[in-house]
Amino acid sequence: MIQMAGIVADRGRVPDQYDELVTLPGVGPYAASAYLSLHRSVRAAIVDSNVVRWIGRLLGVPTDEETRRKRWLIEAVDALTPSRSFRNYNYAVLDFAMKVCRPRPRCDVCPFARDTCVFAAQRAGRSERTLVSSASIGARDRPPARRTR
Repeated sequence: MIQMAGIVADRGRVPDQYDELVTLPGVGPYAASAYLSLHRSVRAAIVDSNVVRWIGRLLGVPTDEETRRKRWLIEAVDALTPSRSFRNYNYAVLDFAMKVCRPRPRCDVCPFARDTCVFAAQRAGRSERTLVSSASIGARDRPPARRTR
């Protein structure tokens, strides 16, 4: 933090570009995106572990600690982030993923559980075919096909 503060003080300003922010010591993709979206009013898709869990469950894709770096996930989160009201959207998604789609999920109060969430459908014993398609996420953005046993 001290090193980052010194660099910012030397420059005389906090960077306002993603590529410049992530060069600062201690600033990674999450912090840079969150800063830009929530404090600089710049559209940025915020990916934290809670958002990774939510997207993985929606699509029925297993996730791990490296999923947040996967291109398909970053592009999917970016595709879902609106061009307007992105700040409110990001706050809402972060809160939702933390409070509802948590490690012990609250599928009973989840607005996605009935129609769009593969995880909730599997958990309830419903066929994934009854779900609304995730076709709005382009083919190149989709995760690799799941393996069946």
